[in-house]
Amino acid sequence: MLEETLRLFNPWWSREFIPPGIPRPYYIRKIQEAFAVQRAVILYGLRRVGKTTIMKQFVSHALETLPPDRIYFASMDHPVMEKTSILEILRESRKITSARTNEEVLLLLDEIQHRKGFEQEVKAIIDIDERVSIVASGSSSLALAHATPYLTGRYRRIPVRPLNFREFISIRSQEYLEHEPQLMEALADEYLLTGGMPEYVMTGDPQTLTDVIEDVIFKD
Repeated sequence: MLEETLRLFNPWWSREFIPPGIPRPYYIRKIQEAFAVQRAVILYGLRRVGKTTIMKQFVSHALETLPPDRIYFASMDHPVMEKTSILEILRESRKITSARTNEEVLLLLDEIQHRKGFEQEVKAIIDIDERVSIVASGSSSLALAHATPYLTGRYRRIPVRPLNFREFISIRSQEYLEHEPQLMEALADEYLLTGGMPEYVMTGDPQTLTDVIEDVIFKD
């Protein structure tokens, strides 16, 4: 069951991977910068703000330098993952892909707030296995925005915000339209009315905003 689930989470192991969603190069760059000084990065922010999408876009970026079978993704809110330690996820992924322990790998852990005591597990991997880099993401509800005693000095945290105006414009047009001030003014008005939650910007479905508010109030 674990192997089957991991294969579903990691389609790039067996076929071409096309990154989803609205391109957000700012966060790809921030993750790269963080990895220049640390081996663990935590993305945190509101639910539905695009953290999972950014992680998968980073997978696409990482595929430029790493083989597909050295990139491991798992969502910690999946029933199978809830019963499996992070160490076991890493060990099983290496087994499936026949990766050696001396080969560099990238481990991506989505919805990390569902893993009680994840800090100890991440610390253990970072301290013991110098070939592993980790990107984790989660809601800001469980103080992911703050350093923990276990990870202090071992990771970088990156807040993920709703779409900014530049990102919003990139959806509406392939080029920035500074030379058409009237159109830019109209887009600015639309942005102020719409906001920057990616799913709502893409679909216009007001239920997506209702769902976010209810999740924040009742879950966070």
